[in-house]
Amino acid sequence: MSSNLVEEILNGLKERLDKNNQLLVQANKGYCYTATFTFNDPATIEEIDQFAKNTGWVIPLDYRFLIAS
Repeated sequence: MSSNLVEEILNGLKERLDKNNQLLVQANKGYCYTATFTFNDPATIEEIDQFAKNTGWVIPLDYRFLIAS
């Protein structure tokens, strides 16, 4: 298993999806709905750095390492 928590979580989610990238989710009081997921190409380090600079947000190291893998 990877040492990158974000990558582990995303891979676990992808394993649970059906062939249409959908997952049946059970919510409060037994309500169920189908969630559909799409996965975009990862951002570049430069894009992440620019985003952090523009917003003042601190990007966790796990997110930055996910790009390099």
